[in-house]
Amino acid sequence: MNDQLIIETARKWLSVDTAKVNQEILSSWIESALVSAESKAWELLRTAFQSRLRFGTAGLRGKIGIGTNAMNVGTVNQCSLGIEHYLQQCDVNGPVVIGYDARKFSQTFARSAAEVFISNGRDVYFFDGHCATPFVSFAIKALGCVAGIMITASHNPPEDNG
Repeated sequence: MNDQLIIETARKWLSVDTAKVNQEILSSWIESALVSAESKAWELLRTAFQSRLRFGTAGLRGKIGIGTNAMNVGTVNQCSLGIEHYLQQCDVNGPVVIGYDARKFSQTFARSAAEVFISNGRDVYFFDGHCATPFVSFAIKALGCVAGIMITASHNPPEDNG
């Protein structure tokens, strides 16, 4: 990805990652990068936007940070919207259950995911406190949900509360 495309992607990302602190940091990176080609901001922007987290068999995993290559509100929103679009494409109707643990940003990410489903007209069961992963599996069946999401950093590196 060339530098111009990185700047364009970073600017678009400002509307995807709605966390105010991330928007402020990213805006400063963009500004610094545009002022100087030698800016440290270029390295930060390239790391944040040259690749994208991939959804694998264990879900979406990555360090907490800014951009398409990190866990943040934006990547959680995009993943949630992808799940919602898949359910719609398969003509699957019914509620979704969302749980979260006590780790860093889990509740924030869970609420953000819930907002995506609700804004698409889907009912959401949302745990009102921390829960263990098996509770979500149980709730899917017990509540007749069509999908479940568990927000946990259990396998993340220590700096990301793993």
